[in-house]
Amino acid sequence: MPLTGSSNGVATSVTGQALDGTATALTGVDITQMQKDHPNGSVSTNSQPLDVTVTPDSHANVSIPPGQEDQPGTKETVSQLFTTTDPNGVGGVAITGNATPANEGTWMYSVPGGTAHALPTDLTTTNAVVLPKDAQIWFQPAPNFNGDPSNISLTATVIDNTTATAFTGADGRAVVGDAITGATTGVDASNTGGGTALDVVPVQVNTSVAQVNDAPVASGSATLPSADTNSQQVREIAFPACSGRLSPIRPTSSVAPPILVVRWPISCRALPLWAMRPTRQRRAHGSIQPMVA
Repeated sequence: MPLTGSSNGVATSVTGQALDGTATALTGVDITQMQKDHPNGSVSTNSQPLDVTVTPDSHANVSIPPGQEDQPGTKETVSQLFTTTDPNGVGGVAITGNATPANEGTWMYSVPGGTAHALPTDLTTTNAVVLPKDAQIWFQPAPNFNGDPSNISLTATVIDNTTATAFTGADGRAVVGDAITGATTGVDASNTGGGTALDVVPVQVNTSVAQVNDAPVASGSATLPSADTNSQQVREIAFPACSGRLSPIRPTSSVAPPILVVRWPISCRALPLWAMRPTRQRRAHGSIQPMVA
């Protein structure tokens, strides 16, 4: 018994056997009547529901490689930092949260050919900053800040590189996911999921700041040497026995006091200690150590 319906607007009758392996599609077919009139015909009286599950894009939290104390952090582009299971790739990202306090540092961004800008700390899903896929993001630590606190993080929603709407611009026009070319602030990115280019589940962006061994800083009445020890005189005295007398040594340079090294045999159980009296002009710096041979 043939099936009667419409194919591309044209009334068509075709048997079930003829449909096999063809690209013919029939619409407007009255299956219920056919099943009633021809229970043993080409249309089965048994029905089977079709369940379709659409899995949304999944994203894991991402981490920017650590930066160094007092230095700008590692810069990553949006397309480098975020990934998507959508075959079209990443079109941009909406930054919807910034939890970093000012005493730890500032999250920064820039677009090609543009200057650096600080990401606001009052971001929400209805007050987001949207960045294109070639924009750079990095963390600028506050002076002397280092560590990996949990609140150095951004909340972001990935935008797929598709023709679906990502957000509505200030001019009231829809901006699609594959047409984001610059940074846009004050964006309402709360409408996510089906029919849009915005992913449903946001991700966290983290980083850390490595500690740097800072140079010593004098405080109070302390002072640091003004000359490098490489320019100082080094005077070495070696005692072949376990006794001897250290004669006064006076500096011969007006740049820095001498460095005095005293050695004695390692077999000596004890060594008399001498007091080095400073002259009015200079102090003698000394060290005492055993002599191996």
